[in-house]
Amino acid sequence: MTETDRTLKLVKRMGLVRPKDLTQHGIPVVYLRRLLQRGELIQPARGIYAIAGHEPTLHHSLAMVSKRI
Repeated sequence: MTETDRTLKLVKRMGLVRPKDLTQHGIPVVYLRRLLQRGELIQPARGIYAIAGHEPTLHHSLAMVSKRI
């Protein structure tokens, strides 16, 4: 499994991730930017990343705020 695959799997599992979440799993942060440029991830807020096409839930705003804190 490549680092790109690991990154996508982690983002899918967590829903929203921060760069810190990747470093905790030993994945270099550069993969977030690469996936963002390829259109596989979106950046709904500064420092927050999600899978492109991710359907926000009722508690999406609350999840983004808690990720930032």
